[in-house]
Amino acid sequence: MDQKNRNFFFNLLSIYSVVTSIIIILLVFQNRNFKNKLNRGGLPLPILQVGDILSPFNTMDLNGNLAKISYGNSEKKKVFFVFSSSCNICNKMIMKWKALNSKINKDKFEVRGILINGHELIGKFKEELNDNFEVITFPNLGVQINYKIFRSPMTIIVDALGKVEKIWRGELDEYSLHEARKLLRE
Repeated sequence: MDQKNRNFFFNLLSIYSVVTSIIIILLVFQNRNFKNKLNRGGLPLPILQVGDILSPFNTMDLNGNLAKISYGNSEKKKVFFVFSSSCNICNKMIMKWKALNSKINKDKFEVRGILINGHELIGKFKEELNDNFEVITFPNLGVQINYKIFRSPMTIIVDALGKVEKIWRGELDEYSLHEARKLLRE
């Protein structure tokens, strides 16, 4: 390749790098602005409802392994224990979820914990939770918005096709625990 072609190729590569960098920077700012609007209440937060249809997604578990949430390829329903590591009520729920998890019919239900505030804050729960059920996080804000999950704790049952069947918001009281045990032993 002669010098003229090398210069052309170098210039083309430089332009491509600059344009790609600008696009990445713009996407970072757009994402930050969107998160700020959500946190300030600038956008109304959607609320997960019974009957909502959830989409599959891929993410990582707390150990860095690929974790897939999929629907339609198994007869098993999903049970999601949604929590935040900075939530005091969630700390109480961990023990209840562990006890509930030990009673769940694993032939009919697949159990996952969903941490809504990221891997870096899990420290104190990581070993305790991974021994009981797999814990994942949302891979991005778009998936979290699709799932309409912004508050914790929540206990959710989703059918095998992705339709939300039951939601318990907040701490499970004795009645809710009894109801959950009954539904999850079926």
